[in-house]
Amino acid sequence: MLQVVFYNSANTEKVENFKHIPFSDAVVLTENVERECRKEKQLFQAEFQITDLNGNVYYRGIFAFGSYDYQNIYHQLHETAPKIKVPKDKEHERQFLLEQIEKLTPAAYKEIEFVDKTFINLEKTNISRFKKWQRSVFYLLGSGATIGCLALGFMFNMQQNSFNNELAKEVEKGEINKQLIEHYESALQGNKESYFTYLESLNKENKLTENQQVLLINEYLVAGAFDKAVSLNDDVIYVETLLLANKGLSDAIKKDKIATFNELYPTNEARFDLAYFEKNYELLLNVENVNMTVQRSEMKTYAYLKLGKVEEAKKELNNNSNSVLSEKIVRYEILAAEIKTLQTRLPLVSGEEKNEISKQIADKEQEIAKL
Repeated sequence: MLQVVFYNSANTEKVENFKHIPFSDAVVLTENVERECRKEKQLFQAEFQITDLNGNVYYRGIFAFGSYDYQNIYHQLHETAPKIKVPKDKEHERQFLLEQIEKLTPAAYKEIEFVDKTFINLEKTNISRFKKWQRSVFYLLGSGATIGCLALGFMFNMQQNSFNNELAKEVEKGEINKQLIEHYESALQGNKESYFTYLESLNKENKLTENQQVLLINEYLVAGAFDKAVSLNDDVIYVETLLLANKGLSDAIKKDKIATFNELYPTNEARFDLAYFEKNYELLLNVENVNMTVQRSEMKTYAYLKLGKVEEAKKELNNNSNSVLSEKIVRYEILAAEIKTLQTRLPLVSGEEKNEISKQIADKEQEIAKL
């Protein structure tokens, strides 16, 4: 039994995020919402993945509601899945997917509609806008971590929010088209090389959009082609910050790349970032004139906390509102208060009780160290 999970939906009233829907129901849902959006002259996207009941992922893609590209999710899969290049040992899984969507889709929803797009005129003022975070390239680049391996091909460390941003720009201009969706889906399914060849060709023609430039810069950074990355945008601080923000890289790899980048293009920002990865929090707090992003504010908050400067950490938290850091600060204060109480009692007891209190103090200090 296949099921569909939508996420990053720009219209959660019509398409709910993170709800597991049987594939047959998803076919009906996507067709109904597609028709509603056409009628209302609205356009929005939602990413989705198709899994079995055991959580194995067979497909990941983007459905553009109101675009007239596909009348429902069945037709999108029926057209795109056979075109995706997959390793030979994954071919049987592709066939399983295609067989299952044929089996699970009601016959009425397989009928092909014929629409003349020449007369489609989406009013731009009625286009559903993407969420603010989806349009943020600089601070939220790379929201997807290493996506892992899909049954239809190996995923790669792609800056997925940049994909969303570029697609959002096209949506806002009312110019979203099937070719653009296919470029994204091909890349998301693992055809990385052809997509970036496409970006490089646009760069040679000076036709890169801002978000496409970010994607290409990040590809160069991941590959260690730092000179190429800087050639695309000579703002060295901006380029290094993109490297920091790439969540597809582990901290160890990111640290090494930032160190190498800093040797070629030294900046205070790189010194700050390296101090964080090296856990040199005193140095981090002493680096001046740093371009503070939300991520660096989080790093600074954590540095204050690790040095026991709770009030400073609380103040800096106002600049990033990170819920995880907020919980760490609260826990730190609780543990510190408990340790203080136990230390007050310690001189007043002896023997086994003294040993027990000492152990409690050591355990709580160890928990603080792990925050």
